Amino acid sequence: MHQWLLATFPLQAQSDVWEDDPNTLMCGSYAPAANAARTARGFEISGKWSFASNCDNSDWALVGVMFPAEGDAKPKPGFLLIPRKDYELEDDWFTVSLAGTGSKSTVVREKLFVPEHRMLTFEQASSNNPPGAEGFQSGFCFAACFARLRSSPIERSSLCVATCHMWPKGSSSEPVRSP
Repeated sequence: MHQWLLATFPLQAQSDVWEDDPNTLMCGSYAPAANAARTARGFEISGKWSFASNCDNSDWALVGVMFPAEGDAKPKPGFLLIPRKDYELEDDWFTVSLAGTGSKSTVVREKLFVPEHRMLTFEQASSNNPPGAEGFQSGFCFAACFARLRSSPIERSSLCVATCHMWPKGSSSEPVRSP
């Protein structure tokens, strides 16, 4: 789901992630666990986001934030994209039945600047016409909106976990076999 969600971001954000390696993987923690502070060219964040699955194999993270209110509008939840060099992993999730998800917390300890083009609101992601749709001939791939994709996570996450852990980053097309 993370790769699909990246396709909803502005084209420059997609290029930041996929330009050097179109197979780049991302982890994500969707709950808006930190507030983003507006700057002249983007946002500043710091905080801790729990349960980011597949983070050991990922070069980028989607982190949930609350964007500040603008004008008369209320604050909006959404995402920021941050590269692996800008966050730490904290191995703090010791759940036996879900150990295969590779979930850990992503942590940004000091204020981090994130450029504006690496932001997406939940509203945009759910709109069926997100900023990234301009890069496609048809918006059909966005017709399954973000809210609906998240509605039955058990089936989707099981398949994603199996796929991500059978073919880890940098592997050939052969699945990893248990000893």
